[in-house]
Order: sequence, then structure tokens, then C-alpha cells
Amino acid sequence: MLVASVSAVAAAAQPGSPDAVFEHRGLELSLRSLETGTTDTRVARLAALHVPRNQPASPFLDPGPFEATFRGAVEIDLNDSFRFTVRGNGGIRLRIGGEVVLEQETLRPGEEPTSTARDVRLRKGYNPIELVYRSPRNGDASVRLSWSNDFLPEEPVPPAALRRTASPELHRALARRDARRLVADAMCVRCHPVAATPGEPSQAMPELTADAPDLDGVGSRLRPGWIERWLLDPRSVRRQARMPRLLSRNPTEARSQAADLAAYLVAAHRDGDDQAAPPATSGAAGALADGRRLYAEIGCAACHGDATSPPPLDAAHRLLAPDPAADDETDDPALRLRDKWEPSALVRYLRDPTKFDPWSRMPRVELEAAEAASLAAYLLAPAAAGGPAPAGASPTTATSGRAGDPERGRRLADEFRCRSCHSLSDGEPPPSASPIGELTGRPSTWSGGNTDASHPRYELDPAQAVHIEQLLREDAASLARTVPAEYAERRIRSGGCLACHARDGVPAAWSPSLSATARAASEDSAADDFVVSTEDEVGPDHLPPDLTWTGEKLRSDWLASFVAGRLDHRPRPHLRVRMPAFPSRADTFAAGLHHQHGLPASPALNPSADAELAAIGRDLIRGDRLGCHSCHALGEEPALGGEGSEETINFALTRPRLRRAYFDRFLRDPQRIMPGSKMPQFVDEDGYTALYDVFDGEAERQFEAIWQYLGTLD
Repeated sequence: MLVASVSAVAAAAQPGSPDAVFEHRGLELSLRSLETGTTDTRVARLAALHVPRNQPASPFLDPGPFEATFRGAVEIDLNDSFRFTVRGNGGIRLRIGGEVVLEQETLRPGEEPTSTARDVRLRKGYNPIELVYRSPRNGDASVRLSWSNDFLPEEPVPPAALRRTASPELHRALARRDARRLVADAMCVRCHPVAATPGEPSQAMPELTADAPDLDGVGSRLRPGWIERWLLDPRSVRRQARMPRLLSRNPTEARSQAADLAAYLVAAHRDGDDQAAPPATSGAAGALADGRRLYAEIGCAACHGDATSPPPLDAAHRLLAPDPAADDETDDPALRLRDKWEPSALVRYLRDPTKFDPWSRMPRVELEAAEAASLAAYLLAPAAAGGPAPAGASPTTATSGRAGDPERGRRLADEFRCRSCHSLSDGEPPPSASPIGELTGRPSTWSGGNTDASHPRYELDPAQAVHIEQLLREDAASLARTVPAEYAERRIRSGGCLACHARDGVPAAWSPSLSATARAASEDSAADDFVVSTEDEVGPDHLPPDLTWTGEKLRSDWLASFVAGRLDHRPRPHLRVRMPAFPSRADTFAAGLHHQHGLPASPALNPSADAELAAIGRDLIRGDRLGCHSCHALGEEPALGGEGSEETINFALTRPRLRRAYFDRFLRDPQRIMPGSKMPQFVDEDGYTALYDVFDGEAERQFEAIWQYLGTLD
């Protein structure tokens, strides 16, 4: 019998207790090393996880066997009964409503299910749930919880139905993770190396590999006055800036240092593109109109906001001046893009922000040269000329009152160790300083109270400084460990994915139809076919896809290539909102999404197809059988027509994109996964289609034939 010892990290209010309040999404996941007893707690979107062999289940645990306990509640709208199933390896114990309903010392191998002996009755509202999982001693560790009943084919228990309490242990664990993220954002390891734990493979936190922007050529991109202001106080220019203050605390000396550094960067680092054609001037009405339309259509406002709303993404700065009627008193200096950018450089930056900063928060969006020029013209134009910038804005002048000395600036760049983070081709990075674990005892460095001129000042709040101190004192080894599932979650939140995409029952934070810029663009341009993306008006087929099931849905190789921007096609070309590219560590990101669903990376795609089954699948798809060809293109063959046929995904992309299990689940009940979709349901509750002359109507066998035929499409 499985000895399901509950983790030492117990919730303050147990799920079954009368005072439990399930007001937060997801489940609380407590982890415990079976070798050292070390514990950790985090939030899980699903009752699922996957930990590859020799990797840790948490950055705060050593690799090795572990116990995981998922706690929370399942919320349903009406009383119902469900059969619960667990897949994976290792041992499990499932408790629902305080009763053990499933216990297994060792799960069945492969994909064989382990299910409850009977249906479990759930009541309307919250039903406490606890799943205890014990990993195997060796190899990968996987567990996934699903449910089903006579009317619902088996599916993972959906994230929208899972709720948790707010325990003190989880609060402390999240503060520890925030401290770890802040240390990575501060790029401390560029000077202070992380020591890997003896015997562990070196798999450092992905963000620790990030470089600061390349400063070679910066003199051709940015204006000297703006560089001075930035060096004096980065957070006065952009409140989300990750760069610390470095210059003297004496204001006069600091201004002199900023002028010297700016003079050095401008004089010594120009990239030879000075003569590139600038974007259209503010007087080119056509360019301004195109730029205004692009800002609305391709999704700029999703991160940067518009004239009536601030940026939905906290890390993004506002690009459009607030509308006086919007009761918004934001006065962000970053509004004045003309203060910062040389016009031709902004065009180049918009086409590829990652060229000089591979880890830029600004992703790469597919833009033609003319589109980038029009967008730059709009962003740089004053309001009086139809642009977004405040009237009267002008390039920033020097703040020091004197011309800087490039030679003094070069010496200052050495003194401040600028090459530890930035690329500057006229010198080498300095040697490493003390290991990062030795930085404890200096909380003033983080809170900005440090008087030592040799240390940067980050100006974090005192509580964050305390948590960083504790992390470096007790958990510095966590920086040398990667957990792809946690990395993927950080990137989803920091990269603005949830601005455009719904997930776990939460709608996207932004919609083009709600944007004042979009309304104005559609009124002032000829873009009559602008896609209005509200679910009530047009349905999910016109929206960026919901991300709830992405890790279960997409193949690893295709997902990583798509996120990195390595594909030469768009699966949804009818959407005007454009998916940006995030090339840094896309493979780790894709793996993390799979791990959140309890799945490993997808196996290599088998290009062969069963000719006999493929012929049957061809007949099912074409003609008047299932009618798929009416809406979906088949490789080079366009869809036969009909309303909406231009808005569906080409079937040639199905096998390269989708995992087979998701393909079957979606075909069985498209509305369950994508409510409001135009995709019809062909399968009844017993698993049969209306085509009884093909495999006696068995949907599973018909889907296999279709899958084989899709393998023949190029």
C-alpha cells in the first residue's frame, strides 16, 4: 500500500476544513524531496506535472525522487458524477471530499489508465480534492488527472474548475520565487558567478544567460541627451527599468559622469547605418494613417495601451499620449520617443528588436520595411500632425551643461564594469567578482540606500530586499537549477501573452475592438475587413487562440519553432493581430508548457502513412462525407468555399502541429474545447458518427484514417 505521507508544507486552512476559502485559481502544489526532506510550494494550473530524469521538481529541491501533493477544490455548477483517472508513473492517492477514492502503489505503465472503481458524486460548488503523488526512484516522473462520465469523454480536469486557498506557506514560497526572479533581472551573475551544486548538471535559470543590450552602434541609434538622462536615473525614464543607478550620489558629479559616458558611447560606437533613409516625415499623411492603422491592427496596444487606456502589460511603457478626456494624468517621459530615437534607427528596431538585445522585452513582430517606416513615422509625429506624441515634445538636450569627454567616459565604463553586462567592442569584460552567494549582508544595495560608490543601487522596496537577502543566504543554489514548467509560466506572464490570449477561463486583457485607436483606425482607413475580435460578435475563430491546452495540443518541435519565429508560414493568416517572436530559449519554453500538462516532449513525427487507411481518410474529408474540404484547404488545394473558409487552418499543418491525443479529443467535441467555434461536432455521446458505412460508424477508427490521410499532405 502506498505510504502517502503528506508533505510537511501543509496548508493553513486544509481543503476539507470549514474555514477553507477557495478564492484563487489553480491548485496548491507542495513538493518534498524524499532524500533530504526539503520542501517547497507553488501554484499548479492543473493536477499534472512532468519532471525529466535527473532534473529537479523545484528550483529549491535537489534532483531525485520526490513527493507532490496537489490541494484545492473542484468547482462545478450542478451536482454530477465523474469517473477519475490517473496516468503516469510512480504511486498516487486521490482523496475527494475527505474520502480516498483511488490509491495505487505503482501506476500502470505507459498510457494505461488507473481509474476509480465507481463514479464519484460531486456537489454543486466546491469539492475538496487532494492528489498525493510519489515519483519513481529513477527515470522521468509524470502524473495527470482526468475525469469523464457517460456524457463527457475523458479530458484533463480543466483549470477553470480548479480553486485553491491562500496559505502562508504558499505566500512565503511565492516571495522566494519573486526574489529569485529579481536577482535574475538585476543580472547580478554577470559580475558574481553562480556556483553549481556539486554532482548536479549545470542547468542554470534561463534568465541568467540574458545579456544586456549590445552597445556597439548605440551612437547611431539613440540621442546623446536621452542617454545622459537614462544613465542618471533609469527608473525616471522608464519605471520598469532593470538597470540600476551607478553614478555618483553627488548630483553635479553624476551629471558630469553621464555626459562623459554619453560622449564616449556616441563617439566610439556608431554602426555605419547613419545614412539609412529615415521614415516618412510627419507631413506624410498617408504614412501617418498607415502607422496609426498598424498600431491598432497588429496588436501594439495590447502591451503599450492607447490614448484612452494605460498599458495592460506592466513591463511595457506607454507610447501614445493620454487623451485629456480620459482622466489619465500619466506623464511618462518614455512617451517622448523623439527624445530617444534617431528616426532611421527606430525603423530598424521595429523590424527586429532582438538584433541588439536578444532578451528584449519587446518581441519581434513580422513587419515589412514600408510598414516599419509608417509605424515609426506615426510614433514620432507630434499630436498636431496626427501623431501620438504630446505637442511641444522635442529631442532631449544635454543635462550637464557641458560637452562630455569621450576619454573620461571610456575610463568610467571600465570603472563601472559596463562590459560585464553590455557588449562594447573596444574592450574585454572584466574578471568575475565574488560568487553571488557571498553578497549577503548588503540589503542597502537592493533598497537604494547603499553609500558605497562601487556597488549598483536597485531601489527595490525593503520587503523585496529582505527576501533577496534570504534567498542568497539559504537558496543561492536555486539559481543554478531550471524547472521548465516554471520558466514557461514566467515567460507567459512577463511576455504579455495573456494580453492577447485567453487562458484557464480568463479572457484576454485586451481586444482590438475595445481599443480607441482601433476604432479610429477603422474609421479613417480603408481597412473595411479589419477583424473585430470580440467573442460575442464573431466567435473564437477570429481571436488569437486560447492558451489553456497549448501544452497538450501542440508538438514540441513546431511549438518551439513557432514561438521563436522560425516558421515561414502563419497558421491563422486571416488574423490581423500578428503573433510576435520570442527567440530566446523557445525550446525550454515549449518543454515547460508540456510539463505543466504532465507530458514529455512529443516524439519525432512519423512521416509515413498507411496507404489503405489514408485512402479511406481521403474519402471522409473530401466530397459530401464529413465535408472538411469545404472549409479547410488541403495543402496547395484551396478550400472549396463558403463563408468562413478563408479563416480556417490548412489541413497540411495538422500533423506537424498537433499531438495525436489532442486531435482525437478536439474532433470528439470541438465546442467543449472552443465554445462558439464554427467547427461542427460529428460524434455522438456513444462515440459514433453518422457514417455507419465506414468502420460501422466508429469515430475512433475514422479519426485514425483521417490522421493517416493528413500525413500524405505536403
